Amino acid sequence: MFFEIFAVMSARSFRSFTKVFPFSNKALTFGILASVMIQLVVIYFAPLQHVFSTVPLQWNDWVLIIAISSLGFILMEFSKVFIKEEYDGVKLYPHGG
Repeated sequence: MFFEIFAVMSARSFRSFTKVFPFSNKALTFGILASVMIQLVVIYFAPLQHVFSTVPLQWNDWVLIIAISSLGFILMEFSKVFIKEEYDGVKLYPHGG
């Protein structure tokens, strides 16, 4: 799930993440926060641990999760360097294809 969160943060614009305010889309920000909160409840709330067969994660587990999950974001942002056209106000596929 964290990989998808990082990916959606990069995929929301063809411009670099540094040029787009990350919290400008309030619905997306709410969705991300809700997803993280639900995930944490499932992992750390004892009654749900039994339902979903989860165990509490240690800090080193979280470091590994964030490191691996952020690779998608990093690769997507790096790929934007190779996009030659400027997309400020220009349609990506002006002829529908």
